[in-house]
Amino acid sequence: MHAAALIARFAGIALLALPAVPAQADKFTLDASEPPLQLCSSVQKNVRFMHNVWDNGARDTFAQMKVYIGEQLSGKGEGEAKLLKVYREMIGRIETGDYSEPRMAHGEGQLAARNNAGTLCLTAFPSDDAVGKRTPLANPVSRD
Repeated sequence: MHAAALIARFAGIALLALPAVPAQADKFTLDASEPPLQLCSSVQKNVRFMHNVWDNGARDTFAQMKVYIGEQLSGKGEGEAKLLKVYREMIGRIETGDYSEPRMAHGEGQLAARNNAGTLCLTAFPSDDAVGKRTPLANPVSRD
């Protein structure tokens, strides 16, 4: 048996062993009660997905996502209102083409959209954990 055929056979077996349920990362999360870093990571992932949908021309799917986000976050509470504001800002930027050609290549636009979403989210939901508030340590290496 040739090496390529052997690899293909094992790859086929490995694919059969994968679970049929979607991974946790596949969920479109809109939970404003999550800790800020986890929440903003979800926002970044969701905005990246939305950018891909827009750039691939799936305008109906994008419109459905806009409606879904509005329905899930409207009239719930302060956290949801802040989260909705972040999403509306990013949706507006995606729709106006801020992250699409000719302004940016697809990969560059995807990264910019993700980074801007994270910045907006972390501004709206500042982290109150000690990790972000550590003071720099003095350099233990003497320069004398």
